[in-house]
Amino acid sequence: MDLKEALEFVLAGRAVLFTGAGFSIGVLNLRGTPFKTGTAFANHLSRLAGLPDGTQLDEAAEWFAEQHGKGCLVEELQLEFTVKQVTPAQASILRRPWKRLYTTNYDNVAETAAAQEGKRLSPASLSDPIHELPRTGTLCVHLNGYIDRFNASTVDSEIKLTDTSYLTNIVKDSPWAVTFRQDLDAARAVFFLGYSTADIDIRRLLYERPSLKDKSFFVLGSHLSPVAKQKISRFGAILDMDLDAFSSALTQAESSYCADADQSPINYSVRQFTPPDDHGVFEDRFVFDLLLGGDIGQGFVWQSLHGHLHYFIESPVASAVLSSLKNDLEYYGSAKGRIGRASTSARSGRPHRRR
Repeated sequence: MDLKEALEFVLAGRAVLFTGAGFSIGVLNLRGTPFKTGTAFANHLSRLAGLPDGTQLDEAAEWFAEQHGKGCLVEELQLEFTVKQVTPAQASILRRPWKRLYTTNYDNVAETAAAQEGKRLSPASLSDPIHELPRTGTLCVHLNGYIDRFNASTVDSEIKLTDTSYLTNIVKDSPWAVTFRQDLDAARAVFFLGYSTADIDIRRLLYERPSLKDKSFFVLGSHLSPVAKQKISRFGAILDMDLDAFSSALTQAESSYCADADQSPINYSVRQFTPPDDHGVFEDRFVFDLLLGGDIGQGFVWQSLHGHLHYFIESPVASAVLSSLKNDLEYYGSAKGRIGRASTSARSGRPHRRR
């Protein structure tokens, strides 16, 4: 997939946005200063707690809370990671109709940028029951916790002040694991902005799904080292641009994008399937319900067809039909001009070959 097609999927609301720390570069916090990096914030807490620079973030936060109280730790977090001002590029990017957002950031950059453009994002974290979240609108899932949820009683459970991979908790313990995989599988394009696959579990997820590489794009600026480029290129295409350039590319794509253009083939007889978020816990009885009663769990079917569960077997006939449709559509796209030229020849009285 090329960038032009991927940007059109963003404008059509069929792309997922995944942001990391680099996405928040340029914003100002409540102190009127740029956000600190994880290392800089760890050093900041370390100095306030009388610890040496280089102390790990989780240890610095624990020592700080013991000396000054959890309320003071929450105040430091909120002053540091609550947004006062976003950049025009961030606002422009969040104006687009993303299918879903995931972020490793605590901050409220995405929500603030979207609100500035007249759009609402509903924040969510791993502690939220999926079935209780809004069914309409766009969710922004904060994988490491969300700044507006922090208080003295929730800071231990809501925020993950560690350098370990957030996906360790997602994959093993959280109901969000299936939703996260479903969103990546169902998306027509996935954009990683300011995120460099530092977490081992996200690398494993991308590596185990070759199809994700074909539709994944990384926006990390133009100053990546050759080693970083080589590592990230295994998981998707690296775009040699920063957030400003990416925002400009979206604006340019929007100028020629036709919202009325149908991107779904034969939409009068095929409808898009949206897997349910609240799939429940898989039990043996669901297999018996399927075989004996014909009761189909749509969420479990989705998981089976994407290799996450042994519940449903993909029909060879369905695969053949879909493959044939895909080949015909690709042929039609490449042969469209030839058919038009052939029709012109016929009107001119010259013979032509019909397919």
